[in-house]
Amino acid sequence: MAEPMYIGVDIGGQPRGAGSRGARQVERFRMAAEAGVFDFVETQATAGGDLRPYFDLVDRYALPVRVIDGTWGIGRDEALAKDVIDAASRVGSKVL
Repeated sequence: MAEPMYIGVDIGGQPRGAGSRGARQVERFRMAAEAGVFDFVETQATAGGDLRPYFDLVDRYALPVRVIDGTWGIGRDEALAKDVIDAASRVGSKVL
C-alpha cells in the first residue's frame, strides 16, 4: 500500500503593507483550516521564537504546524533555537 501524501500550505511570509504579522498569521491559519484541503500548515518562527500563539490555533482548528522555518546563528541563537524546538512539539511539528 502506498504511503499517504500530505498536503500543506505556507502561511508565513510578510507581504508589504499587509498589517501586523500576528493578525495575518491568525487569518491565514483560519483560511487554511476552513479550506478543508490541507493536512498541515508551515510557518516561520516569529521574532523571539515565540510559537505560543499557535497553541490555541492548532487546538481550535485541529490543523498542526508540521514545518517551522527559521534562521539561527551559531554562537548567538542557541537559546532561541531551543525554545522553538521545545514549543514545536506542542504544535505538531515534524520538521524544523
